[in-house]
Amino acid sequence: MGNWWVYRDEAQVETGSQEHAIRGLQCVPSSREDVFADDTLTMKSKRSLMKFLRYLGQSDGSESSSIEEGDFDTPFSTFLRSKFQVHSDLYYPLLCLCLSPHSISQTTAGYALPKIKRHLQSIGVFGPGFSSLVTKWGGASEIAQVACRACAVGGGVYALNRGIRSVGPPEQGSPDGDSSLRRVCLSDGETVCTRYIVGAPWDIPADTQKAELPTLTKVSRSVMIVSSPLEALFPPIAENGPVAAGTLVIFPGQQAAGEDAIDEPPLYLLLHSSDTGECPFGQCIIYASVLQPSSKGHPRIDSAVQQLLKSTDPVAEVLWKMQFTQLGDLGTDILPKDGLAGVDSQILVFPSPCLDLEFNDSMIDQVRHVWKDIMGADADENEFLVFENREAAEEENMSAS
Repeated sequence: MGNWWVYRDEAQVETGSQEHAIRGLQCVPSSREDVFADDTLTMKSKRSLMKFLRYLGQSDGSESSSIEEGDFDTPFSTFLRSKFQVHSDLYYPLLCLCLSPHSISQTTAGYALPKIKRHLQSIGVFGPGFSSLVTKWGGASEIAQVACRACAVGGGVYALNRGIRSVGPPEQGSPDGDSSLRRVCLSDGETVCTRYIVGAPWDIPADTQKAELPTLTKVSRSVMIVSSPLEALFPPIAENGPVAAGTLVIFPGQQAAGEDAIDEPPLYLLLHSSDTGECPFGQCIIYASVLQPSSKGHPRIDSAVQQLLKSTDPVAEVLWKMQFTQLGDLGTDILPKDGLAGVDSQILVFPSPCLDLEFNDSMIDQVRHVWKDIMGADADENEFLVFENREAAEEENMSAS
């Protein structure tokens, strides 16, 4: 991932000698070096921002005596203003770093601070100048595809486009003598027997779950193929560093009027270049997301993309577009109190999908939890997600023969 940007009305963007300035876009400074090199920031803004970054870098709390536990429940904007005198122009650049789906007034300091700290601490870990990676060849959907193929290679069977119609009680007197097998009727009428059933809440019949499907959050999403590579958004991020394959643009929402009104949530555009392998050379893909229902979210996405293209490449156009609404939960790092169990120990139910823009590490914990339940006494933590190199094993067998 390369630079991160905040879209501003041209009247709001100060002129300066910022290295990667683009009309209407403000490059987000993500390190001390970026702050000092940014001529669009006043000295007062730089001092307050450096004070905030220094606070995040403290591990012993020596400079956080004025920060109390209750402060983390306050809105992030209030926290920045009251504790560090950060100017309002810097609120959304900082919100961009924590990838909050909520507006700045609806995002708490306790949510934003750990995410910004992780972003800063990640810079340089995988290479010079960047803090995060983007998956190649399609992301998590490809992981599912590989898992299905690995299942087949290992002797298993997978069937596409089939759901579960009903789940029967444990089989008594089964042909192989295993009384723990459950009879599952699939959506096409076929019946199979299995020892464990794993799925999301809408994959498994309601009578096999402990609770009803919770109220889910709606996020408007869109995928667009653009006729231009939009190279201006992918500048070099560091000397001798790799060329960025992804970049992020945030469009702040409108500020609401009235004491009880809620500010509009930010809109995120995640751009992938052809280096990701997802589109031909000379094009790019935009993945858009906003925490609003489709009636409001999709028009905002269309408008934001047109504004972005006007700022970066006026002759570019959208070649193809897909819009949809995704249901799920906003991220949490805490597993349910009763784990992931259904009505009995043979049924394991994953939570609803996480709607975070970044990969939520708690997903790995959920998979580990299910893996341990299925493996039972054979589960070895040291073997979790550690796979044999089958090619090396095959070569050894061939040489031995």
